[in-house]
Amino acid sequence: MSNIDFTKPVETIDGTPVQIISTEGRGRYPILGYIGDESQYVTSWSSDGFYLSDKSESDYNLRNKATWRLPAPPDGQQWHRYDWKQDMLPNGYRPLLVGETGAYEHSVKGDAWGVGASPDFPTPPTHSSFLRTTRPLPQQQQQPQEPWAAEKAAFAAGETIQYSSDLKPTWTDVADPFWVNPSCSSVNPRYRIKPKPQKVPLEPCDVPPGSLIRNGLNNPNRWYAVLSVGHSGLATCEDSLKTFEYLKGSDWQIKRPTDTEWQPCWKEI
Repeated sequence: MSNIDFTKPVETIDGTPVQIISTEGRGRYPILGYIGDESQYVTSWSSDGFYLSDKSESDYNLRNKATWRLPAPPDGQQWHRYDWKQDMLPNGYRPLLVGETGAYEHSVKGDAWGVGASPDFPTPPTHSSFLRTTRPLPQQQQQPQEPWAAEKAAFAAGETIQYSSDLKPTWTDVADPFWVNPSCSSVNPRYRIKPKPQKVPLEPCDVPPGSLIRNGLNNPNRWYAVLSVGHSGLATCEDSLKTFEYLKGSDWQIKRPTDTEWQPCWKEI
């Protein structure tokens, strides 16, 4: 282990921060400090940062706080060990993952690398040697998605489900979906969450002759006879053209000859 600059931050070789409180102790272990942020116990090291022995390979040995960090493994996986140093992983190298098989380079102390044969058993969570490789990370196995997972969740939450297929192309409400797996059917079954009604403007066909309109909020007792209807809106004898888009977003109401109650000046589809 090389000499450590105790004027700079230090940590254990496994990355735990260390607070040095004195470098002037006596004897073989003059370096005194606390390991971690909450420890109440003073630990001592040799002037080269060794714990208990000048040749110890303890996780409590010291090093100057590293600016390099081992990259994180892929989600859901872990490296077979984490006490790597930057010079042990030159460009293109990475540690072996737990459970990974395949050829590798191995080293007991992080130097003098040798070539290992392809193991016939998965890499264990911890290993006495450092194992590295230049292979790309193995592709994570994608779990097959359950057919109609989103629709099933919506149905469980009370949403209405509709069904169609090549034999019945019209979407139909189903009270108890039977969730046919697409891979097990030749009719291409389809399910969907029933679309919510959309508020849209009226059209000329929605305003038959003899219709009346009124402002249901500001002046509900005054109504107007519709005199003309065009592509974009309608007009009365006392007012200019009102567009269907304007009527949709307002408080205006319509009463057709067949209506018994006033209706909003928009419709749902």
